[in-house]
Amino acid sequence: MRMIRGNVERIAETRERTARLLAEGFTEMPEASGGDQGVSEAAGQAHQDSENEPLAPDEQIEAMGVQKLRTLAKKRGLGSCSGLSREQLVAVLRENG
Repeated sequence: MRMIRGNVERIAETRERTARLLAEGFTEMPEASGGDQGVSEAAGQAHQDSENEPLAPDEQIEAMGVQKLRTLAKKRGLGSCSGLSREQLVAVLRENG
């Protein structure tokens, strides 16, 4: 089963993996019958859903890119983090999570 959250896709081959991905905010992707159209629709829906998702747990912070880390820092009210490296952002978010 293909799962998506934002622009991240995962394949869940077991019930346990599916349950874990669902708990992390992933949703099941509809099967695409006409090329990539189903994928882009699912990605668009997941993007809309991601705007209202709760703040990321610490274990998900490690997987984020710099831009998402900066956005998360801003959501948490941590001020300007534009000069921080990825590693520094991760440390700051963990301390203030």
